[in-house]
Amino acid sequence: MSAPKIIGVAEEILAKHHAEWKAKIHANGQRLPKEWIGKTPDSQPPPSVRLRIVDTWDRRDFVTGVPFGPVTPDIDHLWPLVKCKGVNGNRESNMRPIFPVVHKKKTAKDNKEKNKADRSAKKHMGLREEPENPIPQRPKPERSTSKLDSIRALGAGEIARRYQNGD
Repeated sequence: MSAPKIIGVAEEILAKHHAEWKAKIHANGQRLPKEWIGKTPDSQPPPSVRLRIVDTWDRRDFVTGVPFGPVTPDIDHLWPLVKCKGVNGNRESNMRPIFPVVHKKKTAKDNKEKNKADRSAKKHMGLREEPENPIPQRPKPERSTSKLDSIRALGAGEIARRYQNGD
């Protein structure tokens, strides 16, 4: 029941960001270009679109606000693609320029949140994953067999009989 609600939230957020993007283009007195939308979630924007995204953000990182200088920025999705199941989140209005180091940290955080949500959903559904590598048990050390151990193994009656016979 909650999946349509999540898709609705994603659509609202993407529409809001698209409106902000349009307003910024109009404020600069530029002609509004047609928004680039990727055919697949894996498709990369062409260089002209990458440049337009970076210029829209005044050549600054959208997380820290620091100018890029000679560093080539990465392009990151503001709304992660894993959260945009029913919506095409691979679009220009959902992309922001970001430093490569900050991008790695943000992606790791997004993946951690997604994995936690997946684990919670599986637990709620009663699906339990077995660990791939269970903790191995330490092998029990083998006892060394000494002459005393072999004598103890004979038992009291056998020891008494051998003692009497002189064996």
